[in-house]
Amino acid sequence: MNLTAVIYPDRDSDWLVAHNPETGTTTQGKTFDEALTNLKEATELFLSEFPLKPKGKAIFTTFDVVEPHGTHA
Repeated sequence: MNLTAVIYPDRDSDWLVAHNPETGTTTQGKTFDEALTNLKEATELFLSEFPLKPKGKAIFTTFDVVEPHGTHA
């Protein structure tokens, strides 16, 4: 089964957050590989209890927003 991984830096720490949108499974790791490995393990455990009923693939894109004046990211 081919699923989606979204991996991004945690806002409040030096960890990476790993999220699977198809199941809602979320975990973390110190490195990309660790985060992805942890996500795979957590998702497999989730699916062993709650089998997935496929409804199609997730679609990811990006978009820009205008920042309010005086605000910096």
